[in-house]
Amino acid sequence: MIVQKQAQPNALHSRPRSAVCLCECAGTLADQLDFPKIAASAGRLPGVTRVLRCHALCQPGGSDQLLAALKDQRISRALIAACTPAYYRTALEQAFSSNNINPHLVSRVNIREHCAWVHPDRSSATQKASRLIASAVGRLRLAERVGTQRVSLNRRVLVIGAGLAGMQAALALADKKHAVTLITVSDHLGGRALQQSIIPQAAERARQLAKRIRLNRRISVLTATRLRSLAGRFGQFQAHLSQGQADCGAVIVATGRSQLTGPQQLPAITGTLTFDHLALALQKNRLSNLKRIGLILDLQTQQDRAATRAALKLASRARLLWGCETYLFCCHLRLSGLDQEQQYQQARQDGVVVIKSLSCPEITQQVTAVRLKGTDEQTGRDFDLVLDLLAVADAPQTNNGQAGLTAKLRTGRPVAGLAQRDNVFLLPVDSGREGILFAGSCRTPLEWPQALDDGSAAAEHAHTLLKDSAARAPAKLAEVDPAKCAFCLTCYRSCPHAAIAMDQENRAAIVVPIMCQACGVCVAECPAKAVELVDYTDSQLSISPASPAATVVFACENSALLAADSAGLARMTYSPDVAIVPVPCAGRIDPVHVLRALQAGAEKVLILGCYDQACKYLHGITRARARIERLRTQLTQLGLDPDCVQIGSLMAADAGRFVDFVSDGLQGDKPVIPAKVGI
Repeated sequence: MIVQKQAQPNALHSRPRSAVCLCECAGTLADQLDFPKIAASAGRLPGVTRVLRCHALCQPGGSDQLLAALKDQRISRALIAACTPAYYRTALEQAFSSNNINPHLVSRVNIREHCAWVHPDRSSATQKASRLIASAVGRLRLAERVGTQRVSLNRRVLVIGAGLAGMQAALALADKKHAVTLITVSDHLGGRALQQSIIPQAAERARQLAKRIRLNRRISVLTATRLRSLAGRFGQFQAHLSQGQADCGAVIVATGRSQLTGPQQLPAITGTLTFDHLALALQKNRLSNLKRIGLILDLQTQQDRAATRAALKLASRARLLWGCETYLFCCHLRLSGLDQEQQYQQARQDGVVVIKSLSCPEITQQVTAVRLKGTDEQTGRDFDLVLDLLAVADAPQTNNGQAGLTAKLRTGRPVAGLAQRDNVFLLPVDSGREGILFAGSCRTPLEWPQALDDGSAAAEHAHTLLKDSAARAPAKLAEVDPAKCAFCLTCYRSCPHAAIAMDQENRAAIVVPIMCQACGVCVAECPAKAVELVDYTDSQLSISPASPAATVVFACENSALLAADSAGLARMTYSPDVAIVPVPCAGRIDPVHVLRALQAGAEKVLILGCYDQACKYLHGITRARARIERLRTQLTQLGLDPDCVQIGSLMAADAGRFVDFVSDGLQGDKPVIPAKVGI
């Protein structure tokens, strides 16, 4: 019986009894698969005491027969052989939860998209389905029951940064009855928005938000305060500040960006100034008798939508107020922001001349004027202009203390001047570490209305995490054996989600279950083999479904496995000798798993995962690639063909790319791995 509170571990692991459920997909697979033969083969597998044939698991009542079998005291675990789990996972998980069935003792194998729909030959598809079921049953026999534990949560949220995004996040959380601690290194609320002379609406909104915060009793404001360190885990963080300590359940980072001004970008040239100074001059109408002025973007690097908006506004204002010739120099204009296409059209109607140059114009001093020489890429003509004034756009960069802040938060180094990694799985506001969120311009260039939306999004995410004072979490997902742990800190450094803590007293690493994402990166990186991952142990991954002269594919469940499903849905065909082994991340694969697959008879082994910037576990594929390249070097030194092991990247929609990978994977000479080698 797969019931969490009543199963006895000793009996459970000594003689596990399994049920195999075959879904016939409402009878549509009868022509592609020989279900009686598959059922007979499954019934002969060690530990399988019952084989069920369900009509359609995804239909109402389709899982009743399976649930009845799982409640049988003689059944301890079950394997579902059906279509891609996307069609029935949610319904079954709800049924498992309501019937107190431990999900870790239920496994799945896809016999529709991976067998019936990709192999036209019925006999070959049937044989492959039987092999996949056999290997899945073998792994299921080694599965262990994992219970849950109650974890207390502190509903207070720490917001770092009091700009537009930070203040909006604090107010949104307070409206949801969260206590909020808002800290800023400045001596006032509002951040750089209060200095916005180009866009006065931003400054006005900042003053309004600051006033509301001062009147809100749920928000504690600490000015001139910095974060010194952050300890603890999601739900129970301890933030050590320059003014005491703040306990909280989550942290929102909204520190914004600093600016490099014009003089820092250009040599000291008379007649140059920043956009902010130009805005102030326009506001007070200080300059006169100007015949020709210019504004320049993308001087050192391509700039964002906010810089484009500011340039268009200032150019139009200068043209109308001073009546002078006005030129806007740029590499590209970012017009995807709110109403920016209309602003561009208006600037052109006002008489602003836009000159696009892919290379920086030559800028020199000419008495009291500024001279620009270059080539207009749109017309192909050279230009040589003498300007009375040149305004240079500020170059936004990460806040000077951002690198130190992200190090304290253990969210990784800032990339391209931004605190948030460039990864699709982190959008919009995640950091990769549970309970740490980013909002506003510290994570991506944003205009002020978008910064407000970003603050609201971060607040909503934090509220979702902390809506209750307690949560249920798995008792363990990965586990460290203290007897094997060398206290080398490898797992601590390699964990992409900061889910490893170090027990100084016992000199061993500890996995924090509520922080762990079960990627397995720490397991593969551990040199002492002291860490194991539930459901994906070394013993389970070493059970190979390979037949002689086969290709074994270790497929990431977030990309390659979904690409294989897409190939099945598109009815793309490939050899039935390709065997797919699902893994949570390519970063879980150890060279030992590859060698054991080769030793078992595989002709080639493929490790297929995400692209570097689309890895759900941030750098799992990067670490896997480094390991596999080392293995390929070692195979070459042993005189074996290194091409028998390959690693690749793809997306969930890359059905054709998946088929190309596995088709090419069937080529090459079979290496000989000595059977007596200790693997």
